[in-house]
Amino acid sequence: TRATLTGSFARDINEAYISRTPRLSFGLSRPILDRLSASASYSLSFQFFETMTRAYAERQVTEQVLNASELPTGGGEVTGVRLLLETFEQRIELDLRDNPFNPTEGFRAALSTTEAGAYTVGQFAFIKPALELEGYFKFLLLTQWITALRMDVGTIFNIPGGRPGVPP
Repeated sequence: TRATLTGSFARDINEAYISRTPRLSFGLSRPILDRLSASASYSLSFQFFETMTRAYAERQVTEQVLNASELPTGGGEVTGVRLLLETFEQRIELDLRDNPFNPTEGFRAALSTTEAGAYTVGQFAFIKPALELEGYFKFLLLTQWITALRMDVGTIFNIPGGRPGVPP
């Protein structure tokens, strides 16, 4: 069994907003079989919006990501909006690559589910299943090449018990 503790900080500058997001994550992972592992993690992140255009903020209210009471009255930019996101993730992963750090052939697949809901202190309630696939293969075209193919597929569903909408 392996435990991980990860912290990060991101500053996102977008044409509609500028945000700062500190994040803390704690997880446990354990091999089940030789190349099959399972993990579970908990993440907590705060999104602080330094500035947000009025049009973007109103669209977030329409999509129920923000409450109208969180927006100051008047025109111009919106400042000081804060969002809390708390999630639990479960993941199972099959890794058949020849080398996890520099793969030349093989396959990796992961299935995960992320939940946020009324049982957490976060402001959102959703479930997000996702599937990740990676494949690596060699082929010869004047010299040996390695091709990597990657696909991530997922969706997100609102669930009762918290603020509807998907966090930005």
